[in-house]
Amino acid sequence: MISLLKQGLLELQLSADEQKTQQLLAYVELLLHWNKTYNLTAAESAEEIIIRHILDSLTVLPMVKGKLVVDVGSGAGFPGVVLAVFLPDVSVIVLDSNNKKTRFLTQVKVALKLKNLEVVHQRIEDFQRDNIDIIVSRAFSSLIDFVKMTDHLQQKGHTKWVAMKGKHPEEELRQLPTELKVEMNTVKAPLDTIQRHIITLWWNN
Repeated sequence: MISLLKQGLLELQLSADEQKTQQLLAYVELLLHWNKTYNLTAAESAEEIIIRHILDSLTVLPMVKGKLVVDVGSGAGFPGVVLAVFLPDVSVIVLDSNNKKTRFLTQVKVALKLKNLEVVHQRIEDFQRDNIDIIVSRAFSSLIDFVKMTDHLQQKGHTKWVAMKGKHPEEELRQLPTELKVEMNTVKAPLDTIQRHIITLWWNN
């Protein structure tokens, strides 16, 4: 498991010290354990979790700038937990309305000793926070719904949305307001053949 993780990090040109590596491996073990009861992810093996979720989550790292990141609809914690591990100086909020998932995320925060991670059990529409730099989501909703549901958290000229997508979301992009600036990055997760797309959005002032 550790060699697979290190191989993927090498392909991403990321260096991870012993602490980060152990935190990620502990995360995988926790997810496997909780998954038996709570069905948090369709991935059933450590290898699948590392390739499909952890390494895939790390492809967004270059697009994450600032000091406060909110991962909406975080689910089992992708990419929020992975970002918190790799960005210890950044405050990361993982937000989900599913009680089972936030209970798991709270256990992850404690077990991995992630002081920069905050777990919030709340509906997105009811969540409030100022000075957010990045609002990130991974396979959460359509782009237009992502923007509409989180626009109250947006600080024009400052906050950016970062959406992790699979295939090129051509139809979703057409639905966006023309006032939104769009930046597209095509990425490939290590040890995987599927091409993915990361969309960064912000209001054009």
